[in-house]
Amino acid sequence: MITDIMTKTIKVRVNDKSYTFEFDNKAYAELEMKTGKGIFQLYEGVLESSLSFSQYCELALCALIKHHIEEEISEFAKFLEENPYFLVKNLPSIASAFLIPLTPPEVIKKMNNNKVKKK
Repeated sequence: MITDIMTKTIKVRVNDKSYTFEFDNKAYAELEMKTGKGIFQLYEGVLESSLSFSQYCELALCALIKHHIEEEISEFAKFLEENPYFLVKNLPSIASAFLIPLTPPEVIKKMNNNKVKKK
């Protein structure tokens, strides 16, 4: 079986329920279909903070596909509608789950090396 590499899993608790955000190929494909944008357009949008709020919501919802059933995702979508601050507060973590699998490993390694040198 082919497995995804360099994925980042983010876990967040909401009202005594745990949600796991992770991007795999299925999540990326779903995100492209729902937003009408290609992955690298979205990648640039996340880096430049230029996506619309609804696109950030779709990003978060698609990140749930791998670990949650449709009912849980719908429940989370309703929660986001009622609590938009949650997305703003957790966007850096959710965005990193989206960005890291798309970032070349040598770039990540270089970033990690720079962190070590700064300490």
